[in-house]
Amino acid sequence: METKVQKQVIDYFSTFEEFHNTSKTCLKSCQNCAVSINKLIQRCNNIKQADLSGTLLEEFVDLRSKLSTNLHNLISEEIYEIRSKALVIEDSFDKLCNKEVLTATRK
Repeated sequence: METKVQKQVIDYFSTFEEFHNTSKTCLKSCQNCAVSINKLIQRCNNIKQADLSGTLLEEFVDLRSKLSTNLHNLISEEIYEIRSKALVIEDSFDKLCNKEVLTATRK
């Protein structure tokens, strides 16, 4: 009986540790994405404010628009990454909750 309880405790805390490690890794990745998004937004603002008159870049049609579009696409990719990490955390949390429910029903 004691061995069975000991195994259940180890199993539960292993699942909890897995959730903790997964969350920590995913949140660090999300933090990096947020930093990247802020840098991309700053670039967008710089492009918007740049004065191209009297420069060679003035001759390129829709340069600002094309650069902004590319930056917006990069921002969208970062947002997608954040959403995918949120789903990973959610799945891990559900697994932890289900483990808790199973443990509680065994009592």
